[in-house]
Amino acid sequence: MKHIYSLKYDSARLKSLTQASQSLDPRLGLSSKNGVIGSEEWWKNINEGKIVVRLIEGRITRVFISGHNDFPEFEMNSDGKISIRECLATKLDYDRHYEVGKTIVIRYAEVYRKGLNTPHELVLDIWGEDERER
Repeated sequence: MKHIYSLKYDSARLKSLTQASQSLDPRLGLSSKNGVIGSEEWWKNINEGKIVVRLIEGRITRVFISGHNDFPEFEMNSDGKISIRECLATKLDYDRHYEVGKTIVIRYAEVYRKGLNTPHELVLDIWGEDERER
């Protein structure tokens, strides 16, 4: 499997998440209970298991563009459960990793939005099947 995305290296996403989370508006951003998203404290809590982290593995069943024809997403089947995910890649060559039939592994953290008590999946890493593995 090839590591195709890491939140640690997605400075634009981290900046956006941090700004929203530090907003005084109680409806914006993610809770900072375990540290501000992307901070040393937050990554330490990820590594020490204080923030729940999960892995899902499945096969890509569909790739499509949504939004205003500018938002690449994929559908995956993991143990019979279908979910839709955003195509993320640390480098811009993501399209070759998101192909129907390829295996994909997603590592995500369960984080909470401010004022809500339901977890939100924040993607930490994505690994995709390399052409050499097929």
